[in-house]
Amino acid sequence: MPLLAQFNDKTKLTIVRKATETLSNLCARHPQLEQVKSAILPLAHLIQTDDEEGLKHACWALFRLTCGEMDIRQAVIDAGVFPRLVELLLSPSHRVLLPALSVVDNIIPYVNVVQIQVEKGDLVNDAKNALLHPSWFGNIHFANAVLLLLLLNKH
Repeated sequence: MPLLAQFNDKTKLTIVRKATETLSNLCARHPQLEQVKSAILPLAHLIQTDDEEGLKHACWALFRLTCGEMDIRQAVIDAGVFPRLVELLLSPSHRVLLPALSVVDNIIPYVNVVQIQVEKGDLVNDAKNALLHPSWFGNIHFANAVLLLLLLNKH
């Protein structure tokens, strides 16, 4: 059983953070899907937390995974991370914002409208406004920003 699957609500936060950071570092080695598929759902769960340190490492792990093979990108998308990543684009912390934006930049060309189920009305408008802020242009490919805006406009 994978290490991350052993964690639960009673696991010390410092242990979860360290395990997430370690996993993020391992993902930098461009693994194959078979090597990482058991980690994708726990990472999708970890980005649901409010712990800034854990979010940072989980997002960097997802970013590193989405830099690899298309089957890994698709598995990350299928794990349902996109709505939460859009929420994280509004994070006041650049430690969370930059890795979340990096993941979105990697997966947005492959996300379809059905997979985008952002149901928080103001969130969509806030995300659109944030994407239009000049400070973002150096951090996301322009075509991907336009694509994300178009997809958000459909909701």
